[in-house]
Amino acid sequence: MDKVAPTVKTEYGEHIPNESLVINVEATAGISGIKTITVDGEDIIANQSFTVSENGTYTVTVVANNGLSTTTTITVSSFDYDTPIVTDISMKHKNSTDFARFINAITFGLFFNEEIEITVTAKDSGVSGLEKIEYRLVDENGTPITDWAEYDENNKPTVNAQFKGYVEARATDNAGNTSPVVTSKGFVLDAEKPSINVTATVNGADYDTTFTSDNIILTPNATAFSGIYEYQYRIDNGEWNVMTTESIIAIDGVHTYEFKAISNANLESDIVS
Repeated sequence: MDKVAPTVKTEYGEHIPNESLVINVEATAGISGIKTITVDGEDIIANQSFTVSENGTYTVTVVANNGLSTTTTITVSSFDYDTPIVTDISMKHKNSTDFARFINAITFGLFFNEEIEITVTAKDSGVSGLEKIEYRLVDENGTPITDWAEYDENNKPTVNAQFKGYVEARATDNAGNTSPVVTSKGFVLDAEKPSINVTATVNGADYDTTFTSDNIILTPNATAFSGIYEYQYRIDNGEWNVMTTESIIAIDGVHTYEFKAISNANLESDIVS
């Protein structure tokens, strides 16, 4: 006679993320011996272990030859096939205001005029935890101009040279899953003031500073890496006026005209007259 119910114990060692996991089954019975060991109905008595490749709860049943049985369950939750998510990429001036100017109507409408600090945030969707965040710079055409580098929240990356393009970022979790690459808004760093000159013409020819009864047309021309936002002028050291046309017509009399240009990065040129 054998009135002893079987016993069962399951165990596994350290799980390398997303590699198959072998779970060992240790079963005992009375003098009648073990008849079957099943995992979710599948017989494993030959090797007394089973391999899993996904999270879940697994039911192990041991039946002794005396007809008595014992059932236990084991829950596996260490598999992680979910990719992490880059949640945000932002740029700001490192040592002053957030940015110089924002023009919503254009693709590269976010302008800076001094060193930029980059911030990247990400989160893990699975159970393994976030391993690293990486970033790189790409130009305005989407061509990488730096290699992937690991992001350090305590030593954030910066950009301090003339630049027009994007930041790309990706995140990797401890299971080796890598997120899709996320691209920031297009932005421009222009730390150099515009260069400017003014031309004066009469009837399409250069004005030679002599008195004339014809209109004298004054036209400022400026260049800047970020582009020109506006021109301003003043007469005889008066108030500055924003130009609403490409040129102005000189008024009668002898006067001093001064001009300056303001870039999209909110930097002013020298004043020229």
